[in-house]
Amino acid sequence: MLFLVLLLRLFVAVILFAAGWAKVRELEEFTKVVLAFEILPSSAARLLARGLPWGELGLAVLLSAGLWIRAVAILVALLLSVFGLVIAVNLMHGRELKCGCFGSRRSKRAGWDLIMRNGFLISLLVPVFMFDGGAATLGSLVPFLK
Repeated sequence: MLFLVLLLRLFVAVILFAAGWAKVRELEEFTKVVLAFEILPSSAARLLARGLPWGELGLAVLLSAGLWIRAVAILVALLLSVFGLVIAVNLMHGRELKCGCFGSRRSKRAGWDLIMRNGFLISLLVPVFMFDGGAATLGSLVPFLK
């Protein structure tokens, strides 16, 4: 069971890392995507667009290292939920936008399928949250990191 949980944790971490890295590489384009959603004032949207990719990268590193697993799993689930909510609000207003999930080169239309994908990723985090730890974590090697 712990091996399966490790695989789930690493799977989500790789997706987060890929998404964050793609955004960092195309920060200006990602900023345009965030601004297009018109959820936040322009200055806040720009700040979010600059910080979000680094947050995704940080969460991916923590998740893959197995540090503070439950807290990180909750943060990732909240992040994915907010992404889904933002997409849903725009879809309900009839707006079809690029998602910017993996940078502008791989960006697809933000639709209900992305909300479902985020729900699926959140469901993968449930066993990670429930069975946090095991031998494949830095927390098991350095107890104060747990």
